[in-house]
Amino acid sequence: MLMIFLNPRGAGLLLCLLLGHQTQALAQGSQPENSHALDAPAALSEPAAVAGQALEVLSIESVVDRVLARQSDLRLAALAVDGAQAAVATAKSLPNPRVDWQTGRYRPFPSGQAGDTAAWVVAQPIENPWMRQARRAAAEAGVDVARQQRDVLRNDVVARTRSLVVELGLRQLEVQAFAEAVTLLEQVRDRVRRRVDVGEAARYDLIKSDAELVVARQRLQQSRLQVDQVRLALNRLAAGGLPASWSPAPGAVLEASELMNMQIRERGLDGNPELALLQQVTRQATAGLDQARASVWPSVDVVGNRSREPDVRQASVGLSLTVPIWDRRKGQIAQAQVELSRSQSALEGRRAELVQELKMARTGHEMAQARVRALSQGALAEAEAAVRVAEAAWRFGERGILDVLDAQRILRTLRADLIQARLEAQVALIEIERLEGRYAVSAS
Repeated sequence: MLMIFLNPRGAGLLLCLLLGHQTQALAQGSQPENSHALDAPAALSEPAAVAGQALEVLSIESVVDRVLARQSDLRLAALAVDGAQAAVATAKSLPNPRVDWQTGRYRPFPSGQAGDTAAWVVAQPIENPWMRQARRAAAEAGVDVARQQRDVLRNDVVARTRSLVVELGLRQLEVQAFAEAVTLLEQVRDRVRRRVDVGEAARYDLIKSDAELVVARQRLQQSRLQVDQVRLALNRLAAGGLPASWSPAPGAVLEASELMNMQIRERGLDGNPELALLQQVTRQATAGLDQARASVWPSVDVVGNRSREPDVRQASVGLSLTVPIWDRRKGQIAQAQVELSRSQSALEGRRAELVQELKMARTGHEMAQARVRALSQGALAEAEAAVRVAEAAWRFGERGILDVLDAQRILRTLRADLIQARLEAQVALIEIERLEGRYAVSAS
């Protein structure tokens, strides 16, 4: 046994230290067990508050304009149209004449008059008119192909942008709903703790409340992460042209009542830019086949010639023909026929696929519309009423806290399902408009 002897001054100092340590331990022990969990919502809400100070509101048309203005693929497609138009100018151009000039010295042997000699030869190719017409038609079809490729790309980019903007707006609503749920669960947890402290409730109720709160906070954090991911996807489409923190303007996301009462006006696939592209490709292949067949005809050159010698002057005009005796262009014609058959098959196959895709999009929109109607008109109202009844019964001691937590969980699930159904309905509507070509630009 170790004994320490202290003087009165040292004993007083030691007593003060022990009392201070005990007071600090009691202060720490009086804090709630889950104090770190209580700080989590505040920590999670700080970025949202900072972002809310500089939050910019953008309409869906403004976002689409920014994306289109900065899309590198669209700029490349526009340059491809310019290149195709240059190819038309090349196809319209006439062949240049060929001029040959020769000079020399004439020295007869063994006798005669010596002197200078000169000769000029001018040859002008006369192009086959059928081949020229087919080449020009192929080049003009190439311009239409480039324009339709640009329209297909613009149609897809606009549809993708609008879908992401709608998803961003609905994800933000989801964040708001989960934030309200976390606040409500914190209040319930605090009430349960007070009842547990006074012995009116079992400690299992507090454990269950803490578990529900942890799950709700995780869902809140996950929803905020999804919002950031959608913003990054949109900013990537706009090549960094969007603000770091922004929110869609009112009207970008359709309300549940608007989705339930919406009637889709069918337009079919007549304006689909992808079908128009394949039609122009088929036209280009037809012009290529005509050009290959026209190349079988002989090519003609008009040749004029003039020569000068010391005692002779000569001038002549003639024709030069390239007669296709050995090469009948059979390989070129066969390749053009295969290309035409391939383009026709691609057109018919893609048309059948687009018909099925349009039917699936309409069916998906109808199913999502029915889900929105069922959730917003019946299930959600009943779940809200069940939560109110359970909370009132719990306050009067007729039911336990588990009934309240179960009712709140069902309400949160139904609200999340309604947001998801609204997202699916509006994305399906955008897909229908994309398939109908409503976001494409007509070739001009």
